[in-house]
Amino acid sequence: MNNYYYDPGSTIFCSGIGLVIYIIAIIWATNVAKSRGYPSWYGFLLGFFLSLVGVLVASILPRKKACPHCAERINIEASICPHCLREVNLRE
Repeated sequence: MNNYYYDPGSTIFCSGIGLVIYIIAIIWATNVAKSRGYPSWYGFLLGFFLSLVGVLVASILPRKKACPHCAERINIEASICPHCLREVNLRE
């Protein structure tokens, strides 16, 4: 005789926990990408499609800032903007 008992409540509980972790990963990836100088939608897509891996990917993205002359997003370590070709000092 099989003593296995299926409890649908535990399945719903576990899937609920998974959904909460998934939503937290999306929010976390969005905030990490935004703090590194990328648009919020970029982090949202990373979190949505890659979940916790998206958080890791967002955390290794290079930091970006806006050029003070043309507002183009450039690497924070750049000394010349590749868009307007002006000298910039973003480390201040």
